[in-house]
Amino acid sequence: GKQSKEVYREMWHARNTMGHWNGEIWNLRKNGELYAEWLSINVIFHPDGSKRLHVAIFSDITEKKKADELIWIHANYDHLTRLPNRRLFRDRLEQSIKIAHRASGSLALLFIDLDRFKEVNDTLGHDVGDKLLVEAAERINQCVRETDTVARMGGDEFTVILRQITDPVYAGKIAASIIQKLTEPYIIGGEALNVSASIGITIYPADGGDSEQLLKNADIAMYAAKSGGRGCFSYFTVPA
Repeated sequence: GKQSKEVYREMWHARNTMGHWNGEIWNLRKNGELYAEWLSINVIFHPDGSKRLHVAIFSDITEKKKADELIWIHANYDHLTRLPNRRLFRDRLEQSIKIAHRASGSLALLFIDLDRFKEVNDTLGHDVGDKLLVEAAERINQCVRETDTVARMGGDEFTVILRQITDPVYAGKIAASIIQKLTEPYIIGGEALNVSASIGITIYPADGGDSEQLLKNADIAMYAAKSGGRGCFSYFTVPA
């Protein structure tokens, strides 16, 4: 059940037409354990050209796949919050823009900065700060859809990609929901901590047509929210 029927069709087609096939495939050990193997199948022929037998040689690549997966996770996910990191965020944003472009649709990018987080970190220590960041990440995730992307850009900065939106007002509603969630007290080590959040919002394609421009716009809008008193959100507006 780990492979499609197409894999097996290709395997036997190659065997019948070329006399050999090799590739990655999932299998079961005698004890029922699932494992990955690299399998090579070769046809041995009689002198008259008829098929004599098949020789299959395989090597267990389960540990290699686990190692490759671990390397990929470390390269693409934030080790603290388990959210996509800056690298994977960029890829997700590029893909979201392409999808929106093909569908003649829109998306929103939110840039979130926790207000006065540095004070918590400096006063109570990095361990407390890290726990606050983990909980903040969980709270942001609770406010968005499964199809959206929440990422940690570094420090106390997060981004959200809201895919396939029909009205910019929706992005504002999500931003307000995130701010409300993030301003609720954090109970860490028996102590109640309070932070707020400033959020910048930019819309594709109205504000920009590529990821660099959108990220720059969202950052500008976020600083506008901070200048406006913090604990609020601001839409990007084209400078006069």
